[in-house]
Amino acid sequence: MTNTNKFSILPLFPTTLGAVTVSEDFSNLEKIKEFAYTDITSDESFNSFKTEDNQLLSNFPKEKEILLSYFNNFKNDILALNDNEFAISSSWATRVGQNGFCQLHDHKNSFYSGVLYLDSVNAGGDILFQNPLTTGSFLVNPVEWNTFNFETYQLTPEKNLLILFPSYLKHRINKYLGAEFRYSIAFNIVPIGKFGRGDSIVNYQLIE
Repeated sequence: MTNTNKFSILPLFPTTLGAVTVSEDFSNLEKIKEFAYTDITSDESFNSFKTEDNQLLSNFPKEKEILLSYFNNFKNDILALNDNEFAISSSWATRVGQNGFCQLHDHKNSFYSGVLYLDSVNAGGDILFQNPLTTGSFLVNPVEWNTFNFETYQLTPEKNLLILFPSYLKHRINKYLGAEFRYSIAFNIVPIGKFGRGDSIVNYQLIE
């Protein structure tokens, strides 16, 4: 019998997601509950809404700067992208009512995305991420789930929880059963300025 302990396991090209509970006071963001929302209910979504304002954080410059600083620490310390500058390109709030959920989707024209929760939630409404590598033609069942074979991964909203994830990562809001609305703030991040190498060097400027 082969001794599997002889295998060297190399977690190549991981999907790097970061989660942290921010320590700053974000109570000012409670004002988003009074913003205008658009119903985005469809065949794959129900009782879910997003703000009409797609530059929501421009109304909260202090909080926007703090959130970007968290991403900068993440991209420097974890992704080692110290020489690259990034900016928040779009931002909005999501509101989900009782029995509401949101379809599986990703974010185009974006490098990383983030979501910030204003309240702890104990009635569903988890954010679920889909493993981008489980798209092959063969369906095989593991005897146990682990980080090498899972198909999905989900996180439960908690007050001041900030999640940063690659924008290509498909995700959705699971069914929420609470009586009160569930709110979150989402945003996209793109590189700006001069970046790249060789004949792939570009200089992007963000126009808001």
